[in-house]
Parts: sequence; C-alpha cells; structure tokens
Amino acid sequence: MRNNQKSTLTHPTTHFTRVQSFIVFLSLLSHRYQLTAFQISSSVQFISPSPIMTYSSDLPKDGSHNHPGRSTALASAPSPHDHALRDGSHNHPPSNTMEIIHSRLSSLNLTLPPPGTPKANYQLIHRDGDMLYLSGHLPMKADGSLITGCCAPSSALDSNEGTGDPTHQLLTTQQGYEAARHCALNLLSTLQSYLSTHVTKSNPSTGHREPADLSSVVKIVKLFGIVRSHPEFTEQHLVVNGASDLLGEVLGKEVGGCHARSAIGTNTLPLGICVEVELIAKICDL
Repeated sequence: MRNNQKSTLTHPTTHFTRVQSFIVFLSLLSHRYQLTAFQISSSVQFISPSPIMTYSSDLPKDGSHNHPGRSTALASAPSPHDHALRDGSHNHPPSNTMEIIHSRLSSLNLTLPPPGTPKANYQLIHRDGDMLYLSGHLPMKADGSLITGCCAPSSALDSNEGTGDPTHQLLTTQQGYEAARHCALNLLSTLQSYLSTHVTKSNPSTGHREPADLSSVVKIVKLFGIVRSHPEFTEQHLVVNGASDLLGEVLGKEVGGCHARSAIGTNTLPLGICVEVELIAKICDL
C-alpha cells in the first residue's frame, strides 16, 4: 500500500518565506517592546540555521569577498597615518608661521608682488569649504611686465636671432623654468591677499579672531601648468618644475612641494606669455 504520509522535507523557498514572516513579526515586537536592532538581528541568527542564511567557512577571513551581507572580519580602526596617506594633510595643524615664510622668502631674495587682477571675466580665487581653487596665473614680474615667448629645444634656438616681437621669441627650458617661478610667486600673492581679507583664524593666545595668512595653508593639493611650446619642445614638465620648486622652498616641502601635478604644451597662450599655472590649495580648519 502506498504511503500517503506527506514528506517532512521543506522547500528552501518555504523556509525563507517563514524567516521573512518572522522578521516582520520581530519588527512589530520592536515597536511594542522597544527591542533594539541588535536584539532583532541576534534573534534571527539564532533561529535561522538554514544554509540559505549562512556563509561558507571557506570564505576569506579578511572580509574581501564580494558576497553581500555581513563581513567575515571586523575592520580595524584607521590610524592617523592612514588618514595622512588618504588626504595628504597629515592630520596635524600646519607647522608654518608667517615669520618662517618671510624668512624663507628673504633667504631666496624674493618678496611677494602685489596681487594681480583678472584679465577677463573670471575670479582669481574661489573657495569651497577648506579648498581654494586659483585660476591660471601669469609669469608677471614685480615691475608688472610679463615674460613672453615660446619654449623651444636647443636645436631651434638659432632661429631666435633677429626676432623683433618679444611674444615670438624662443626661450630655453631654464628661461621657462624661471617664468614658472614667477607664476608661483603670483599665486602665493593671491593666496595671501585672499586669506588676509576674506578669512579669519583664531589666535590661541588671545582667543580673538584675526586675519588668516599663508600659514593657514596646510597643503598645496595640485598644480596645472600650461607651457607655450615649439612643435619640437618636449620639456614642459621641467618648465613647470619652476613653480613646484618655489612652492616647496617658500611653504616647505611637506606643505608646498608634495602635490599632484599636470604639465602640458600648447601653441599659444593669452598675451603671448610663455607659461601659465593654476593651483588648488587646502587650508586648515579655522
């Protein structure tokens, strides 16, 4: 005689549906008896030994698997060194003071020029939180004159003789390097002017607010340099080194010299200049 007794095996889908119903039931209890999310989670894990709700013991122990759900390992708390590597700020207040910065400028026989003005319809600087975005700055000397021309390889410099228009003169890599240093000096001038007129910081000695300055810069995040180039010129990166080097010399290697950077060449630049540099800087929490 056929055994009409129903099988005791339960389809996994049925078991999963029951678990879902139980979770809904626990949610209702949480409103009634103020159960915490941890208590609910613990209850579900206790009554649900089904393979559908568990993970294989063969999974990696570092939590690196791509399976959704709970990780097999707890993430360790990040160290201050980890934060320093991620955002470049090294998680400490800037060590610069304006006295140190002025001393460095003096040792380089440099002074900050007067801040420039926009040459078109844009702002020289824009602030977004603790980030400052500076527009492209020109290689302007202290007397207001611009360094113009086109950077060229040594093989092309012979044709430079007799050129009457200074905007078409050919420049060496070293001359371009010096022009990029002027760009950086003008960027620092704009930073100092903006910080002293638009930003305040707390004086720990007096507790009063006072105008900020270049010592409030904790990181030069990125430079972008554009070099007016002869078709055969390929040393744009060496020209933009002028800006990178000056920022490191004035602000210190940690603050000014460890930045991301791009350097590209172009056949022309505004006003016949030979190089233009823009900058992104991070200031401390003021």
